[in-house]
Amino acid sequence: MRPWRCRSCERRFYALAVPLAYQKYAHCERCGNLDLQRISGDHVTEGWLLWLFRLLHLPAYRCAPCRYRFFSLRLYRRIPTIHSESPTT
Repeated sequence: MRPWRCRSCERRFYALAVPLAYQKYAHCERCGNLDLQRISGDHVTEGWLLWLFRLLHLPAYRCAPCRYRFFSLRLYRRIPTIHSESPTT
């Protein structure tokens, strides 16, 4: 559960960073972004047991918005974020 702010009314609320339906897919643990980039495991510098993850050749990902790099055992599915654009008049 993380604190969020509604874009329309500016009220704060608590919710999961990622919907339950997408929990099984690789996502950023910091911001919940599902649109990740695959990177080399050598670029991941934070975390426990990095040597083991690199030895096992686990997939490494990078979250573009928060620049967090991590290893994940979850399934990779590219789910681009949806940006709501207001129509120009």
